[in-house]
Amino acid sequence: MDVVRAGLGLELFPPDVLLEENEVKSLDLHDNRLAAIPASITALKGTLLSLKLQQNLFTSIPAHMGQLENLQHLDLANNAITSIADELGLCQNLLYLNLAGNRLAVLPAGLLRLGHLSYLNLSNNVLTQLPTGLNALGELEELYVNENRLTELPLAIGQLQSLRILCVRANQLHGCPSLARLTHLERVDLAGNPLYAPLAAIVEQGPAAALQHLRAASVLQAHLPETPRRQLGLVVSAVTLVPTDAKAPDVYVEIEVGGDVRRTPVCRATWAPVWAAATRNTFLVQRASIVKLRVMCKRVFKDSVVAVAELPAANIPAAATGGREMDVTLEAWTPSGQSRTVAGSVRLQVALAGRPFLEHLAAAAAPTAAGGGGGAAGARASPGPSISSLSLSPAPSPATPAAAASSTALPPGWEERQTPEGRVFYVDHTTRTTHWRRPAFDPRALPALPQGWEARQTPQGRVYYVDHATRTSTWRPPTAATMAEQHRFDDSMATRLAAMRESHHRRTLTASAPRALGPLPPGWEERQTEQGRPYFVNHATRTTQWEDPRTQSGVLDVSMVPLPSGWEMRQTAEGRTFFVDHNTRTTTFSDPRLSQFDSSHPRVSRDFKYKLWIFRNKHCQPIAGTTKLIVSRNTIFQDSYAAVMAYTKGPSGLCDALRCRLFITFTGEAGLDYGGVAREWYFLLSHAMLNPMYCLFQYASNNYALQINPTSSVNPEHLQYFRFVGRILALAIFNSKFIDTAFTPVFYKQLLNKPVTLKDLEGVDTEYYNSLDWLLKNSIDDCALGLVFSTTVERFGVQEEIDLMPNGRQTEVTDANKAEYVRLMTEWRLTKSVAAQMAALRSGFEEIMPLQHLAIFDEREVELVLIGLAELDVGDWQRSAIYRNYTATSPQILWFWEVVRSWDNEKRARLLQFVTGSSRLPMGGFKELIGSNGTVQPFCIEKVGDRKMLPRSHTCFNRLDLPPYRNKAELEEKLSIAVEETEGFGLE
Repeated sequence: MDVVRAGLGLELFPPDVLLEENEVKSLDLHDNRLAAIPASITALKGTLLSLKLQQNLFTSIPAHMGQLENLQHLDLANNAITSIADELGLCQNLLYLNLAGNRLAVLPAGLLRLGHLSYLNLSNNVLTQLPTGLNALGELEELYVNENRLTELPLAIGQLQSLRILCVRANQLHGCPSLARLTHLERVDLAGNPLYAPLAAIVEQGPAAALQHLRAASVLQAHLPETPRRQLGLVVSAVTLVPTDAKAPDVYVEIEVGGDVRRTPVCRATWAPVWAAATRNTFLVQRASIVKLRVMCKRVFKDSVVAVAELPAANIPAAATGGREMDVTLEAWTPSGQSRTVAGSVRLQVALAGRPFLEHLAAAAAPTAAGGGGGAAGARASPGPSISSLSLSPAPSPATPAAAASSTALPPGWEERQTPEGRVFYVDHTTRTTHWRRPAFDPRALPALPQGWEARQTPQGRVYYVDHATRTSTWRPPTAATMAEQHRFDDSMATRLAAMRESHHRRTLTASAPRALGPLPPGWEERQTEQGRPYFVNHATRTTQWEDPRTQSGVLDVSMVPLPSGWEMRQTAEGRTFFVDHNTRTTTFSDPRLSQFDSSHPRVSRDFKYKLWIFRNKHCQPIAGTTKLIVSRNTIFQDSYAAVMAYTKGPSGLCDALRCRLFITFTGEAGLDYGGVAREWYFLLSHAMLNPMYCLFQYASNNYALQINPTSSVNPEHLQYFRFVGRILALAIFNSKFIDTAFTPVFYKQLLNKPVTLKDLEGVDTEYYNSLDWLLKNSIDDCALGLVFSTTVERFGVQEEIDLMPNGRQTEVTDANKAEYVRLMTEWRLTKSVAAQMAALRSGFEEIMPLQHLAIFDEREVELVLIGLAELDVGDWQRSAIYRNYTATSPQILWFWEVVRSWDNEKRARLLQFVTGSSRLPMGGFKELIGSNGTVQPFCIEKVGDRKMLPRSHTCFNRLDLPPYRNKAELEEKLSIAVEETEGFGLE
């Protein structure tokens, strides 16, 4: 018999059903509150064929389920299942298994014993990989693994000969194994995955007959991510709902695009809400994006959905800046999503930048005519079934972050991290590599620890070691060898720190006594605005400024000082200024007038400061006007790329719109950009766009400095992205902001177009440098090394031999020509292998400012201009700080500096970034921090609020609002929460 007890709120299996004499064939208990499957269900093992338990509260599938030997249909969808017993594989007759909408992270090996399974649904779980032996399911016809966290599919997918439908939507797949042998395949859906390889690379790996069959009806045009995304402006103007007998609701509308949700204000008690001054919502969309609209009813405890609508981005026509109106039909919402009726309509104002999205799928899916015969129109080139639908659209932004780190420990030296999109990856700090798969680890393999040591684990799963004797911690296991090495390192660091303190003491300027300002320098004039505010005019440069030039000790203004006797100023052919001393018949790039200034400044520092001042005043002055960029924190790379690359070069050859005053706005945040928001934008964007996971840059083998990735062409749009990076680097320099990532020294040489040497290779790859250096210093004629003037490059598994010179493969390296070989190999490794990428980056840079303007600096100075100083001197920080409503001896101030001194440099950098928007410092340190008006704005601590509040920051003014906490522990706790757990800007 068939038993149906659905939707009754049952918390236990009905005992009257679980009796052997009932001969139950089908048992339907869906939509109840069942939490466990009792062992008494085995009483039905002889007769039960179908078991439907979806929409209950199960968390696991017990082992006794394997005794239902005749079971053919098992539906456990929409529960909370996290584990499945291996014994389920004993149900050898199982044909249908639905596990969608659960919390499965791994699949048991026992499932692979279900050899007769024809339908398997694993959608909406948290799977990161599928079993490698999936080909054991030889009769599987339909496989659904939508909306999981898969990064790759096992090769066994291509061996499921009976497979008709494969759906792996909305995962994190970067590729797919060959499907060429699956001759019964009817539907493949890989939508919402960031696939790198075109579909042709997936299907063109099998027998010729299969390739011909797959090519006949495949949609090969939709395989690449669409870049850049389009900006969509959307305003909800009004909603018209079909009235019912119920009371008129309080209504608002939710708009969701790729996990980004916005809301309208609530309209009270109405069936026809109207938003007269609605806010415009801006999204970044692709052709595959779906705009989801939900009309919500505001309630006291939990809001409910009244009506829904979906608007594909591909159906939105292009519109002018002002937008155009669209009416979208609303459907009444039901929990099952079925039998919906019309519930009204919503009126939208939409504005889609650029042309409408093209429907590539329709053109690509059109049947091709059979060749060589007069067959009917639309006949296929080969007989048999075809792939009827194939979608490879870009991946949507995930709505939720990745799950928390696994409770199992990672091997020593490994760490778990997440991408900005929430995807989990693993860092091996020993080899400086990253991996998608979690490394296997046996805790019993950990080395025995010396007395006084303890192994602990970070929340990310990385193992570290605590030395209770010295109250220190380390990432490395404390073996005898590592401890001896650590002692040697500590001794050397102590010596270096002592030398650095002595050097810093020599560089530090002694505080001068207060003095009268005296007259203005020659060529300067003081004036006043209509409001009475004084400002200063420099008639020599025809510029004005608010700051009194007599108080700007850090600015070396020598433009009006005459040259010493016998000196002459000239320019090179490239426009660089140099000086001729006719007295000694010598030339120099250093201005001789600098020697007239305070000799307590080191010469290098004075020269650099003077060059930087000239550079800022001559080449980094914004033009009139403003440009507003709107970006989202969650997709800052994509949003910034779309916003910045939307502007083109003007008649001057430069992108004038980006040389205006930039105003940065983060989506959903009300902060006004007076410098601090822009600093945070550069900080966040530098971490995102230079992330090695995007394959544009990679870490050098010696350290974590970045260099261009020679294999960046894995992204077909990589040169456009390098052009974007060049624009951002130039904008950072032009606007006196810092990038929070270091490059290798040779990168700056490439930027300045300077020749590279073998010594430059040492900072990139020490091992390879040592090999070439040995080659130069030793005779090789008798070594039979077999070296020729060529090198082998591996790109995605394909090896290619490159000649370093004409006919290089036939030219042997000898003692006579080894110097030329080393030179050519160095040029190849450092410049020629990334020539296209660097050319694109330089091109983007010169769209903001000509690179010849940087000729005044060498590569080390360019690094200082671009990334500033990363080392934070707490003593200098404290000496340069100012206070409001506090004094230097206030208890809260003393506690604050004690806390900062107790933190490591990484946490201090987070504090500096929290207060100023950047974790980097100008060359002059804290006394040269820049504020909203472009002048020096010291680090400020102000007494604001009460002790219940968290500290706040005003990044535009470098100010920290510190409430008057009662003790040091409370201050440290609240400050740590503010620094590490908060983000976003608001208005006071």
